[in-house]
Amino acid sequence: EILKDGSATSVYGARAMAGVIVVTTKTGRSGHTSINYTGEFTYRLKPSYRDYNICNSQEQMGIYKEMEQKGWLEFASLASGSRTGVYGRMYNMLDNYIVDPITGEGHFELANTTEAKNAYLREAEFRNTDWFDLLFNSNVMQNHAVSISGGTDKGSFYTSASVMTDPGWYKSSSVERYTFNANALYNLSSRVRVKLLTSDSFRKQKAPGTISQQTDVVNGSVSRSFDINPFSYAMNTSRTLDPNVYYRRNYTDFNIFHELENNWIDLNVTDLKFQGELNIKPIMSKDHTVEVNMIGYYRYSNSEQNHFVTENSNQAMAYRAGIDPEDAIIRASNTYLYTDPDVENALPETVLPKGGMLFHNKYDVSQYVFRGTVNWNGNFNRDHIINAMAGMEASRVDRHSQAFDGWGIVYANGNLPFIDHNLFKQMVEENSAYYSESRSYRRNLAYFGTANYSYKMKYVLTGTLRYEGSNQMGKTKQSRWLPTWNVSAAWNAHQEEFFMNAPFFKSGAFTYYISAQDTSMLYFGDTKNDTAFVYQDSFTYVHEFGHFYNNVYNGGLDISLDHCETQSQ
Repeated sequence: EILKDGSATSVYGARAMAGVIVVTTKTGRSGHTSINYTGEFTYRLKPSYRDYNICNSQEQMGIYKEMEQKGWLEFASLASGSRTGVYGRMYNMLDNYIVDPITGEGHFELANTTEAKNAYLREAEFRNTDWFDLLFNSNVMQNHAVSISGGTDKGSFYTSASVMTDPGWYKSSSVERYTFNANALYNLSSRVRVKLLTSDSFRKQKAPGTISQQTDVVNGSVSRSFDINPFSYAMNTSRTLDPNVYYRRNYTDFNIFHELENNWIDLNVTDLKFQGELNIKPIMSKDHTVEVNMIGYYRYSNSEQNHFVTENSNQAMAYRAGIDPEDAIIRASNTYLYTDPDVENALPETVLPKGGMLFHNKYDVSQYVFRGTVNWNGNFNRDHIINAMAGMEASRVDRHSQAFDGWGIVYANGNLPFIDHNLFKQMVEENSAYYSESRSYRRNLAYFGTANYSYKMKYVLTGTLRYEGSNQMGKTKQSRWLPTWNVSAAWNAHQEEFFMNAPFFKSGAFTYYISAQDTSMLYFGDTKNDTAFVYQDSFTYVHEFGHFYNNVYNGGLDISLDHCETQSQ
């Protein structure tokens, strides 16, 4: 059920300004017990380069050869660059002298001859690596659900549990989710009813390690350092590369499969909810009814994320590139090294001489809500009908978040930390911290009511009021409480005898609506439907005004007359 009118804002508060969605949970049927099982099996295929306009290895090598001939792939710019591919690795192999530890004889990893270089490039030309096939899995995702429902005249129940397992579409990913839902309805008497509900879920997920993206507001570009998302890697990596070879990224060795094994995220999410409802009907007569409803629930949600970056990962080694192993050119170019601004002519140093990193984030929410309403319906001589409702709502929300960046954790040595003093000096200079904690407390209290009067179903008058207080406005008394109200009137003209007897009118209505924060409107409309034609005329009068805390009034007048005639099909 979707509520969109102005009264929804008065009953549910400012949070309902865009509308209210009312969800009704499943319940068991009286005198019937059933057991249901649902199984879903989803088989996902690997992506294919046939679906994308991406060059194969031969086409890419053709482009590389043209770039080499034009002098864009020089040894000096690639040998010590931050990223290398086929040509960068070839230059490093030409410069890498290997000595046999037994015989003492040595040789270059790749001979500096035209034949050796052409053979190396030819092998890359016909490699045509299928990264989608190597990084993705064709597996089956399973979802199993069991539900039991039943009941008698005294009560009913509904219970369901489900398990979802996803082995992971790509490397270093998996998801497990467990859910449990139950509700029970007890009819203690013909006037008293109790309902209990619970909804619980737990999700355990593993994903490749990643960090937040950076946005360049000047150029409008978006980038992400240490991006190892398998799909992004398959889309943007040359197919000339050997999947078993280490190339260079961030000035140090990089292999996507090795990085996925040493850089990952564990995510655990827990959500618990317990709810109770009480319905009492103390008065149930022909002309008058009184109904009392009370609902209260507690909800707890917890999310914990741990990003593990081992000492062997590319992300950790990038903070040591140029220092270990020593390379003066890389040391001067590596932006992940730290240069002490207080030391004249200081050389860049590492803030992570040993170990890796652990980024820990935790967020939990505790929520308490109580809502109570009293409804009265009265009928006087069948001409006067009055519906009234009054209630209150109290809520409490406590939020707690923690973040911790652990630098220098040596995973191979029992997770012992190795901390460098330059790390804290750099954090002070950059105005950053390696930990954070925040707590927030939200308290809300609201009183609301609505009344509706109808005379012979012709004239209708409706009014709603909500008086809501919150602690989010600090100590100011002027903004602590927010009143929201509206008044509307309607004339069901189609109930009048002269409308019923008019040959050219079938139905019509005048309504006038006034709101403290919305628009007031007078509307008249009539429709006539038959098998041949559809007529519609409307006359609209709009009067806008508002009363705000700064005592500003707005007024306006809008008059329109619309007429349309359409032929039915």
